[in-house]
Amino acid sequence: MYKTLLIVFSMISISLVGLIILQKSKGTNITNSLNSDDSSALFGYGNTNNIFSKIITILASLFFIISLLLGNLNNSYHSQKNLQKTIKQKNIQKENNNEIPE
Repeated sequence: MYKTLLIVFSMISISLVGLIILQKSKGTNITNSLNSDDSSALFGYGNTNNIFSKIITILASLFFIISLLLGNLNNSYHSQKNLQKTIKQKNIQKENNNEIPE
């Protein structure tokens, strides 16, 4: 499951970069935006129905969710490994204590 999520995560991140680069610029610069009375020009609310914006929003949400899942899975994997290592070391110590004659 971890490897599958990692592959999907990589595909989403590459897609995000590609879509952001392909996104059409709004054609306004900062001086035109500040001089106008329309606040939508400054904050970019004019073209919210753009398909690229919706896809980027969905991909960004998936990117965030999958990154949290991957972090959680990675943390639990290392916790289990450390627990198994500790148990193995304790078993070896018990075996070594049983082998030493007094």
